[in-house]
Amino acid sequence: MLHYSSSKASINEILKICNDKAEIVVMHGLDLGKAYICNRLNGNVLVLWRFFGSELYVRNKMDFYSTKTKLILSKNSRGLLSVLTKGMNKLRLMMKWGLQYKKELGNARPHFILCTSEEEHRFLIHNYKSIPELIILPFSPISNKLPPKECKENHIIVGNSRSPFNNHADIIEIISHADFRKKYKYIFPLSYGKDLSYSTSILSSFPKDLDIISLNDFVPKTDYYHMFQRAKMLVINSYRQHAVGNILMAISMGAIVYLNDRNPIYHFLIRNQIQVFSITDFQKHLATECIPDIQTILENNYKKLALITSLDAQYRFQVTISEKYVMFRKGH
Repeated sequence: MLHYSSSKASINEILKICNDKAEIVVMHGLDLGKAYICNRLNGNVLVLWRFFGSELYVRNKMDFYSTKTKLILSKNSRGLLSVLTKGMNKLRLMMKWGLQYKKELGNARPHFILCTSEEEHRFLIHNYKSIPELIILPFSPISNKLPPKECKENHIIVGNSRSPFNNHADIIEIISHADFRKKYKYIFPLSYGKDLSYSTSILSSFPKDLDIISLNDFVPKTDYYHMFQRAKMLVINSYRQHAVGNILMAISMGAIVYLNDRNPIYHFLIRNQIQVFSITDFQKHLATECIPDIQTILENNYKKLALITSLDAQYRFQVTISEKYVMFRKGH
């Protein structure tokens, strides 16, 4: 494995290797550096774009923020430091890529996009221009054993990071007014994401009489795993596909998962007969304590999840890549 920095010189080295030796190039995400490479690859190189999310969703991020999230961000962005930081970031981009740096992303044309679901691909086509043809990206296989049901505790995981895409404030308001709110311990994973002021605002708005765990630093993978094993619920209030790994891990460990019904992954899971719930359901369940039976959900969801994370799905993906490559070469 070779490792390169993000300098312009290193990126040109990568480009040379790709043009000299590669037949297929996979872009994990599509930032400026990768778009620069994509725009300069030889025409006989098949380019696959492993869609990450931020490369498109950041363009119109306000569309994915709730009213409460926008209010928090508006208050945090008024300071002089915030204005100066944004200005310096733009200046760095211009110094590195030139005045036409914005056109690099706009001109990038991968041949295929790798997404985890048809639902997300349709979502992208509806919201953005020039989205390539879809190749379904398989999920990693899950464990072949059900987690022990007795390990569940009254823990609710809220969000997956300090990203405003989580729209934490709306969930906090639901919790604040719920009749049975004191029965639970609330876990906020806030160990990564750029906006520290946002996470500070979120924590300061949480009711002081409730039990909260704020994960501000990275924890070992085993500890994170056990956190999901113990959790009874996971709530992700994102309007876009987001935190898929956390969602699938929660499902495989028997947690009740609540997602915003605008989120493509919500509809993908429903289509595959995996039982997940909406944010409205979360509000009702926490207010009435009419929580669905975890064991019934666990057994159903584990079986359905095993189907979409099977080795067969991995094999189909490999066959599809081979077929697309053969068709691409015939066209050249």
